[in-house]
Amino acid sequence: MQVSVENTGGLERRMHVRLDPEPFEEAFGRRLRETARTVRLNGFRPGKIPLKEVRRRFGTSIRAEVAVQLMQSSFQDALHQEDLSPAGTPTLDPGDLEATDGFQFTATFEILPEIELGDLSRVQVKRPEADVTDADVDAMIDRLRKGRTTWNAVERPARAGDRVTADLAQSGDGDFRHEGMSFLAGEEFFFPNVADAAVGMASGDTKRITSTFPEAMADEDLRGREAEFDLTVREIAEGRAPDLDEAFFASFGVAADSEGGEASEGKDGHGSEDAFRTAVRKDMEGRLTATIKGQLASQVMGQMVDLHAFEIPMCMVAERLEQIRAELPQLFGADGETPEPPEAALTIARREAEKSIREMLLTRAVIEREGLTVDAGRVRGRIEELASSYENPEQVVNWYYSQDNLLQRVESDVLREQVVDYVLSVADVAAVPSSHDDVMAGPAPDPTEDEDT
Repeated sequence: MQVSVENTGGLERRMHVRLDPEPFEEAFGRRLRETARTVRLNGFRPGKIPLKEVRRRFGTSIRAEVAVQLMQSSFQDALHQEDLSPAGTPTLDPGDLEATDGFQFTATFEILPEIELGDLSRVQVKRPEADVTDADVDAMIDRLRKGRTTWNAVERPARAGDRVTADLAQSGDGDFRHEGMSFLAGEEFFFPNVADAAVGMASGDTKRITSTFPEAMADEDLRGREAEFDLTVREIAEGRAPDLDEAFFASFGVAADSEGGEASEGKDGHGSEDAFRTAVRKDMEGRLTATIKGQLASQVMGQMVDLHAFEIPMCMVAERLEQIRAELPQLFGADGETPEPPEAALTIARREAEKSIREMLLTRAVIEREGLTVDAGRVRGRIEELASSYENPEQVVNWYYSQDNLLQRVESDVLREQVVDYVLSVADVAAVPSSHDDVMAGPAPDPTEDEDT
């Protein structure tokens, strides 16, 4: 096998491969004989068709099939010979299939970039430090109660906090109209002034107000424009949050004896409330830990990308964009339509795809340099955690281990976590006192931001 590789610019390579005539002709002959034994032709008995007739009728297509098979197998051999790592599927172009001096083909593909990792101790990370306080638990329970609010229509003017159902129509020459929208009177709403204006209005009332079209409007000409609207109230409903009682606790899976019997003390419900608060705190602490972990990973990966400049294969970007494009119609299409997504959405998608690929390539580079291997114990722990919410966890664990694609996905996530842990072990990590709400609401702290500003 003769191989030559041409650098066509950037990461693209064009490989020319020439094989001796014998392998191709031998494979072609075998395929001819197989076809002669299995094909059915009028006028010939099965298995008795002359090779000359098979060659006449099927020779061209058989040569094409053999060419594809040889290109695929020979391409892998050529990559190994030239020590090249392709980034995606090559474009294979066969030469003259009737040539007598040997079979040749051309493969065009991109290779993975060679990344020389820099000094990872230059990575700067801010680690949020926060605890779940009693006040945080109280606030969460209040949100849970509000989430279970029941609404009853009332015949009185709206008060702050009431749910109002209303129509909003642009007055004058405007043709914008939004019917049957619901919001809480006196609270924040995406049309400014609307919720405040509803306070004191009764069902059937109409009031002219001034508001501003939200920036999220589909019509770009309307975004941010101030206009006059007629607000017409249809219905006012008063909300009632559920009591902290056994039924409420049970709706979240917390039974009266969930704390080993302590919750069943007395008839005033204090034991059950203690058990509920304990369950809420445990869930909040788990989410807080996971969020901090995610923010640290985001900082590590972002810093690594900033510290390393290298080309990325465009075929990988195109593949990732194709995956994103397949999901975008769900956001921008209707009734089975698949329109072209907005250019702004594609620009953001491309930026995210390129960032994701850079992170993946850097992760791979750290794994190779440091000789990291997946921690089987962490994989098992992650799978058991995923299975813990099912009725038969052990069965789910066994199912994960029987599904190669799922297991590989978990192993990939765990290995990425191990890379983040390694970088954190050598990085400049500064603790940043924070609160539960700030951590849960905000993005990862900016490591480059001056703490004194």
